[in-house]
Amino acid sequence: MKKFVFILILIITCAGRMPAQVINYTIDPSFNSGLTLTRGGVSDIIHTSTNRYLVMGNYLQSYPQAGVFFEQNGQLNEDFSQVGGSYAAEYKDRYIQFGFGLRQFTEDYILYSDFKFEFQKQLYNGPLSNIALDVLILENDNILVAGRFFTDSTLMNTNIESQGLRQLCLIDSLGKPVPGFPMVHCTQPIDAHIVRLDSLSDGSYIISGQFTEVNGYAYNNIAKLNSDFTVDTTFQSPFNPAGIAGVNLIDDLDRIWLTAIEGSTFINQEDVSVSLARLLPNGSVDTTFQIPTILLDYEDYHANSYATVIKDTDDTFIIHGYITSYNGYDVNKIAKIQDNGDLIIGAFSDLGADAAIWGNYSALFGPTVSVVKKLPDGKLIIGGNFSSFGGEPYSCLVRLQPSGFVGVDEKAGRGKLEVYPNPARESIQIRLPDKNQRLTRVQIYDLNGRLVQEVNIVDASGTIDLINLPQGMYVVKAISEKQVLTGKVLVE
Repeated sequence: MKKFVFILILIITCAGRMPAQVINYTIDPSFNSGLTLTRGGVSDIIHTSTNRYLVMGNYLQSYPQAGVFFEQNGQLNEDFSQVGGSYAAEYKDRYIQFGFGLRQFTEDYILYSDFKFEFQKQLYNGPLSNIALDVLILENDNILVAGRFFTDSTLMNTNIESQGLRQLCLIDSLGKPVPGFPMVHCTQPIDAHIVRLDSLSDGSYIISGQFTEVNGYAYNNIAKLNSDFTVDTTFQSPFNPAGIAGVNLIDDLDRIWLTAIEGSTFINQEDVSVSLARLLPNGSVDTTFQIPTILLDYEDYHANSYATVIKDTDDTFIIHGYITSYNGYDVNKIAKIQDNGDLIIGAFSDLGADAAIWGNYSALFGPTVSVVKKLPDGKLIIGGNFSSFGGEPYSCLVRLQPSGFVGVDEKAGRGKLEVYPNPARESIQIRLPDKNQRLTRVQIYDLNGRLVQEVNIVDASGTIDLINLPQGMYVVKAISEKQVLTGKVLVE
């Protein structure tokens, strides 16, 4: 007979203190772009200084690989040229477009011919290409560019067949290399690259992506650079080598919010797949944030494409992407969480990316919310790959407006969930703290978010047969008529 030992670590949903008022949202009917963008998806949105929206993306109809301007009412501004690109940043009186190449455009979105990005493929004969995945504009108007680059005009005779020459470069306003900038070289695998580039309040920088070394120092997927761009060796990456990590947010406490693709794990926690986590400025894992179990429709190659976090003005956090479930709760590609990682039930409850179908065409990987930007007036501009949002026919672009506050019972979820016997052999019993409540269902998930067992319960206590569960850590979700309690169970 198989022997099981269970260690229950209670994580009570909504147990963390809720902000006094949690902003709720509804669709803003004064913004309607209709079917201007179809059969594709928004990858970036810039709220410009001229109070327009510069929308970047890739569309199979209408505007292929488009950078297009929308007015405040959602109408396309036809006075501007449409030029391809995945991401953009406002720069002086111009725009920087990046994603693979790097270009500048005037405020009328006409190619700025004086700009020549000199970190480009020239005499390189290898199989890989240059990619510019992120930019950071410095106070002196120089531009940090992250990605993977092979040659530049100062190294015309360089011919490296197996790996990129550098993953970070510094250029001036015309694209020329800034003299004296040190080499920042990431290695392993051969296509090592930086996905995200962020700055901390002390002037240092966080780089994240796919790599295992930075300038000879062992750093898995995330590292810290000093203000002079040397490696900060006091920073410790918590990741194992596999996977890709992408920083989503550096908050006002310099805490590092990041997401990672399936297979990314922390050192000494190989059985826990990390999808969303938070680090302290020194690289250690912030244990006040509970790593959630997230289910996704699709995991894109770049980690920050499928799950992204932004901070709202009510001190909560909006998470969005291909997300369909958060700690066992169904979500429709967008949700709100507390500072400790608990889901805020009721936020975005009737909103989300419902479908991605245009006529006979449907998106291969289903609908997603890929971009959420907080606007100065408190509204949210949202882009993604969808043909319907919140049950309404919005295609790839929608704007939300504040609509009161989420009604949350701060006492919900508090109490002790009883699981016994402990240790157990073949089964456990679950009892709710309130004997007047009825336990209706128990679900058990593995740490990759897969539902491995579900049992319907008809009374206040229930017996769960665990004889078929292999060894490992599991998430147990106990559902009643009024609350949901979750915990982690280790089966040995």
